Amino acid sequence: MQFLSSIQCDEPVPPSILSFPSMMSKDEKSLLYWLARSYYRGEGAIVDAGLFLGASTEAFSIGLKNNPSAYAAVRDGLKKPIHAYDIAIWAGAGFDKYLEQPETQRALNGATFKEGDNYFPVLQRLLEPHLDLIDFRIGDIVKLARADGPIEIAFYDCLKNYERDLAAFNALVPHYIPGHTVVIQQDYFFEAALENKIRQEFLSPYFSFLGAVDTSGVFRLEREIPTEYFKEDPVKWLSVDDQVRLLKNAAARVPFSKVSLYTELSVVALLIQHNRIDEADAYLAGIEKVIAETEKLPLRPGIVAASMRKLIEVRVK
Repeated sequence: MQFLSSIQCDEPVPPSILSFPSMMSKDEKSLLYWLARSYYRGEGAIVDAGLFLGASTEAFSIGLKNNPSAYAAVRDGLKKPIHAYDIAIWAGAGFDKYLEQPETQRALNGATFKEGDNYFPVLQRLLEPHLDLIDFRIGDIVKLARADGPIEIAFYDCLKNYERDLAAFNALVPHYIPGHTVVIQQDYFFEAALENKIRQEFLSPYFSFLGAVDTSGVFRLEREIPTEYFKEDPVKWLSVDDQVRLLKNAAARVPFSKVSLYTELSVVALLIQHNRIDEADAYLAGIEKVIAETEKLPLRPGIVAASMRKLIEVRVK
């Protein structure tokens, strides 16, 4: 996409960003760095919501420090511009597999965690060089989400359910800057996190789609969102058919690939969730046919499709 290429500079992304332990790809980390380095103006906040061990925060922090005018603006304003949200509680099902990565092992330096452990001290240690820039907001974003002024960049990797998605929308989106604020939805092209895809697609008349980086969707607010949307949530009353249509719109934003298949599979997940099993069965059969007929496709789309097939079979029984 033209926008994504236009914000990049000729200099390489610092190695400390690319090697930082993360659930994101190197391209996604690079995107966050270049947004802070080349796009951020220092006039508002950077929302960094969903940290894991802090790779997004590292990318934003170094990018900002390498952006002289923006760095001077936030330093002179005595503000911590990066608003970093995370519950910082270890979730074994989602986190343990990353312990096998050498960069994660080096970062943890022998520390171990079990389900439910608070790992905020590790976040503070890993991000210690940038603490002057980071306003940590540790806890449930449903309770903590707030804007202290305009928001220039918003990165979301924690909007996994309706309550979080709505809280972020009501507290943060009114402070986006029309024509400037860039939003990165990290789980956009993925089979889970249905709510953020549905809301973002519902709001498509007000945003432009700037491109995809792996599973991340990148958007820019182009015009002000109606104030009545923040008084009574219009997404809450969408029919299942409308939600399906919006998820299909999300899948259609990218060329055929593993990530478009993941987003198509989110349609199946939604139909199962609403007990529309016959429709889920038929839609999944179409995806399974495509997967079977496509050469050189990674294994994971087939694995996800098979897990959804099992869910359907359980519901049928």
